[in-house]
Amino acid sequence: MTVACVGLRQAARHLNVRVALDTNILVYGVTRQDAAKRPRARDVIRRAAAADSILPLQALAECYHVMRIKRLLPHARAVRVLRLLRSFLTTIPADPADLDAAFTLVERYGLQFWDAMLVATVVRAGCDLLISEDMQDGAIYAGVEVANPFPGRVLPKRIRDALGG
Repeated sequence: MTVACVGLRQAARHLNVRVALDTNILVYGVTRQDAAKRPRARDVIRRAAAADSILPLQALAECYHVMRIKRLLPHARAVRVLRLLRSFLTTIPADPADLDAAFTLVERYGLQFWDAMLVATVVRAGCDLLISEDMQDGAIYAGVEVANPFPGRVLPKRIRDALGG
């Protein structure tokens, strides 16, 4: 590796990119819903924790709902898992102003309401990148880029760069 490549890699790791995780990353990472996606989701969660990323409270609540409605984990275990995630990721709640911002996002971009609410919350938190499988990969909503971690054989470069490594 050349000196220039090493310098670029170090610069990318020091970019001030704030990252948020969507519900599906959590579900894949903490359950056996999709064995093929589980290792990648766990890697993203691990990297996100090390990079001091954001975990919207909405994503935690939706994760609990999915785990219970699909019977992926019993209540007590689901609660333990979500408390553990909350202990090493910065959790942010929605704010009343996020509701109005979500209405605007629905109108402007045609997002589903709960996706718009999540985007509004991470915009307010100063996030630049939302790691999600559910929204359009590469789309930018109110300044937040959506990145899908699952296409291809390796974690996409923009996610690796944002989370360091």
